[in-house]
Amino acid sequence: MTFDYAKYLILLEPFRVPAPPLPEPGAPLVEWRWPPLRSYNGFSGELRVRVWQLQRFALDAGTLARPEVCSVCHSYSHVGFHNETYADAWNVIPLCHACHMAVHGRFRFPEAWARFQVHQRRLGIVQWFEMLPASRINLKTRKVHPI
Repeated sequence: MTFDYAKYLILLEPFRVPAPPLPEPGAPLVEWRWPPLRSYNGFSGELRVRVWQLQRFALDAGTLARPEVCSVCHSYSHVGFHNETYADAWNVIPLCHACHMAVHGRFRFPEAWARFQVHQRRLGIVQWFEMLPASRINLKTRKVHPI
């Protein structure tokens, strides 16, 4: 299976926000109180938590705006950030909870993912989520891994 990484990263570009000021070294960050995260798109669970902590710091400091509208279904309900590439902490995709779960569930439920992609498609516009395969991708090594 081929995956066009360059095109995919271009589709993520509109979600990049200016990098807000970072916390001072040693500044306390919000503690992650949930189970450990698994790796995603080639980025470790530890890095994912660190990016979340930096985003929370920026949100709490008022230097990063809270997302209001889901980029996929345009819902205003329970919208948060999703990252596809943790190499860029400020490429933040606003997703409602339902769409966020669909994106992360695509590996376990590939048929449901395919239906979701068709249902959310906008005529004439290729959106970032339409390029996501049900296979795991690694944005660090640019490889596609079968499930």
